[in-house]
Amino acid sequence: MGLIVLPRLACEALVFSADRAFISITNPKQKAAVLPRQNPVLRLRFHDIDASLPGYTAMSLADGIAIFDYIDTLPSTVKELVVHCEHGTSRSSAVGLFLSEWLGCPVDWDGNGAPNSLVLRRLYFAAMHRYWYSLSNLKKLSRMKKRLLTTYSARRK
Repeated sequence: MGLIVLPRLACEALVFSADRAFISITNPKQKAAVLPRQNPVLRLRFHDIDASLPGYTAMSLADGIAIFDYIDTLPSTVKELVVHCEHGTSRSSAVGLFLSEWLGCPVDWDGNGAPNSLVLRRLYFAAMHRYWYSLSNLKKLSRMKKRLLTTYSARRK
């Protein structure tokens, strides 16, 4: 499977492709992105914040688990997973980069911006929660943690 990280407008401009699925990330009160109805879509709503702040919705552990549940239930016909947020630089890049490492597949991302460190941490803990029973997955997560959380979190500073 290939992964693509895009801004919302570029994602909405994509034409229908039967082998494509989407993870759509928007702010909680923002209008949902317009995506092809025929494609599988996981819609998540949380703000682009690096820590819990009053009045804002941070990515939750449940959001992270929902991503893994979604990935695990995608039909085998899906060859491309498109992840978007408003600008395609923080929340979606964190999800795309994490899934790229997790699934062992390339990610098409322009490298602008920096992955949201809170999203990376929540995905890490969601993977631990979801796959705790597998020693090989826990070892894989341990290797990923250092690479993802240190390499990309430094870009946000």
